[in-house]
Amino acid sequence: MELSNGNYPLRAAILSGDGECCRLLLENGADVNHISSRGTPLMAAAASGDCETLTLLLDQGAEIELEAKDGLTALAVGVRENQKEAVRLLLRRGASPTRKNRDGVSAIDLAQEKALQEVYSLLMQASITSAADEALRASDQRQAAAREEVAAAAEVAAAEVQQEIVRGRAETAERVAAIRGETDELLKRLGLSRDR
Repeated sequence: MELSNGNYPLRAAILSGDGECCRLLLENGADVNHISSRGTPLMAAAASGDCETLTLLLDQGAEIELEAKDGLTALAVGVRENQKEAVRLLLRRGASPTRKNRDGVSAIDLAQEKALQEVYSLLMQASITSAADEALRASDQRQAAAREEVAAAAEVAAAEVQQEIVRGRAETAERVAAIRGETDELLKRLGLSRDR
């Protein structure tokens, strides 16, 4: 149920700070990702800086990067309202500080535009950490691929060595048989036999 002004029961409970009512509404089927003209429940909690409700909503499956009709995410709303703890929580839970909305604006851009130094610093730290984590993941993936390549090459080399060994044994057996044949021929010419 949504009113013409874009308000709905879960948003009203969030804005009034009534955590118990939020829990009750969610337990009874309130859509944790409802999008109205006023945004999402996560955005309402971010705007008010209500970290307890943010945690509740995220634990109930709220999509952290969900954009409202105006293109904002919960992180962008938290930045816009200078809610440092909400921003910190959203970053810890995986919100991207560099993700641009459909207008090409990121949360970092908003913090810089509004001269919010503390929030900007939080976002930059998260951005650097995220970039470092991504670089490490990429490095790990490259190393894993290289290990697989080395293992595959070692397997091929081992198979080739095994084939060489088999071929070498066959050639040796042929040579031994040929030498035996020649020896038997010589012994025969000399009137000798191996039995003696």
